[in-house]
Amino acid sequence: MPLNTHPFLIKSLLPLYYIMIISCSIESVSTFSLLLYKRFHDNSSLWSDRIFEPLTGFLLWVFLYSTFRNLYLIIITFGLMPDAIILKSIINFSGWAFIQFAIATYIAGIFRTIPKLTFHRPTACRQTKFIPTYHSVLFIYWIFVITVGLLVIILSYLRGYFQGKNDRNNLIISQAFLLIILSISNIVFNLCLFKYGRFLVVLTQESVNLTNGRDEAYNAYLNKLKTINFSLMVVVSWTSISFFLWSMCSLTIKVNMDIPAIMTFMTNTAYTIMIMAAIISIIRGELYIKGINNADINLSTISNVRWSETSFGQTNSVIET
Repeated sequence: MPLNTHPFLIKSLLPLYYIMIISCSIESVSTFSLLLYKRFHDNSSLWSDRIFEPLTGFLLWVFLYSTFRNLYLIIITFGLMPDAIILKSIINFSGWAFIQFAIATYIAGIFRTIPKLTFHRPTACRQTKFIPTYHSVLFIYWIFVITVGLLVIILSYLRGYFQGKNDRNNLIISQAFLLIILSISNIVFNLCLFKYGRFLVVLTQESVNLTNGRDEAYNAYLNKLKTINFSLMVVVSWTSISFFLWSMCSLTIKVNMDIPAIMTFMTNTAYTIMIMAAIISIIRGELYIKGINNADINLSTISNVRWSETSFGQTNSVIET
């Protein structure tokens, strides 16, 4: 039964929904403001070489995620659009899909950044790691975005349709498939962040240490990478577990309607805290990065890397030797 058809349930859970609306609003405004700052103040591009830029693309997807989540929460909380069940379902799961695209954009930026660091070459203490080529990154990124986007739209449409028909069995099945898809994506993201995100942090640390870049600006720059990587690892770990468990529970047992609302609150809160931590670290890093003289050190990271097929081909040839 749709959530907004339970007056008592909605009343008992209103404080949770108000908190989620406020947190999503703060996240949306903060992300949009930072995106505008990067776009018009720093003249950072949003798109180049058939893919989103790592930082601005990440901020764009996070803004869409928080906006759609906020819109859905407002609709549910105030009982708006009671007959638009399919539309509400699409809005709900589109928000979760957008945060998937944000993390995918960040990971694509990691793969682009590592070969551009001076100290990426293997040593006696550190073996070489597989780094996909530019074309591979481009192909996998867009296959992921298109495939997950289409699956989310189709399955969320079916979920809303079956919900409107009060077909509980098909509703649960379509919802379970949605949650499993999102859970699998988060597991893959977590593996990439754990392996390559940490690798990027290590390489950046070595670059800073070996060039005597131990001032406050470089420390803030490095802390930004660490915070973003850690924050995304936390949220994808939590959501991969929670989505998978909820999909299994919905398929096997009948659960009290309070439980999904509470799980949504916990997941939404975790996302907001971690994303805001990443945004604050980006802001702090941007304040200090202005004082860095790029002529003194060739330190290319997520915040200033530009997609370039030509330069990538040049740096990738070094990796293969």
